[in-house]
Amino acid sequence: MLLDIQLCKAKAARAVAFGIGAILLFGACSTNNGLADPPPIVTTPRFGPLDEVLFRIQNLRPDATAAEQQTQNETFARTQEGLIATCMAEKGFTYTPVVMRQYVTSSGDEGIAPDSREFAEQFGFGITIEVPFGAVAGQTRGGAFAPENDPSVELVETMSDAEREAWNEALWGFPLAEDSDFRQGGCHDIAIQQIQRPTEFADLQAEVDRFYASFSARSAPPHLELDREWSACMANAGFSGLPARNRLTQSFSVEWGEMHGSELLFDDDGWLIGAAMGTPREPTESEIRAINQREIETAIADFDCRQLIDFEQRENEIQYSLQTDFVNLHRAELEAWEQHAEALRQTQLP
Repeated sequence: MLLDIQLCKAKAARAVAFGIGAILLFGACSTNNGLADPPPIVTTPRFGPLDEVLFRIQNLRPDATAAEQQTQNETFARTQEGLIATCMAEKGFTYTPVVMRQYVTSSGDEGIAPDSREFAEQFGFGITIEVPFGAVAGQTRGGAFAPENDPSVELVETMSDAEREAWNEALWGFPLAEDSDFRQGGCHDIAIQQIQRPTEFADLQAEVDRFYASFSARSAPPHLELDREWSACMANAGFSGLPARNRLTQSFSVEWGEMHGSELLFDDDGWLIGAAMGTPREPTESEIRAINQREIETAIADFDCRQLIDFEQRENEIQYSLQTDFVNLHRAELEAWEQHAEALRQTQLP
């Protein structure tokens, strides 16, 4: 994925835009295991007014075709390369923008719907059981082809060691630690910052971050009631003592990581940000079968309970209402941010 939007809802939205990944959004129902008839089709939009604004700011569309996603990726890359070149020139270095040819492929409409009970029956949440590409409808994956000739690479090859180090520091920044291959603070990072989190809108971005963080906290009365009903339904199905609904898949990820000797690290919103490796180990076949089965059983119960209590519809109504209030309160600022983002893209077009 090209973007790192540090917003809880926006991350989920980005997952829809670029493929199923590890985030699966369920909605439709096949059979209901004798619980109750499924609720009506969700009518409240899945994405709220603030989500839509952020999509436009980042030039994303959650319903984009593979070809449209390819164009989105190329626009982002072109903007980034142009900003890098400008930054490098200001530091006294030559950098020639090169936009690698992007490609995005789609699994098409064949396969299991990602929002179906059938998916839960075969793959659980898709955490400890691998989901092959093509098994699920609407999956996408992509990458980029490196150019045959990169003028910047050719230029660096003619430099002395000292010149090359200075050029690399300008582009990539300084090492995070001694003997580290990771660098920060260079023109590459500056360009990303200009695109994703321009300093002109830092205060507004902080407000947006806090707003989305409130969804993870789920402390609003409507969220508390919805989660209480979900927990009661899961307990009735034999799954008591579970974490909150939005942390359910995280608990399987943590356990799966521990089985392989690693500790997964999550941010405050519950999103995976890294892993601390311990002593590597391979789980036994019986351990794998046990967690696979438990994940499937939990995912099926979760799907059925969400259908029973109309979870998606009510969740969408909550977020749509709260997002509408936020957008109305910050409309002028959001419009200015959107105009800034579009102007930035236009300046980098050929």
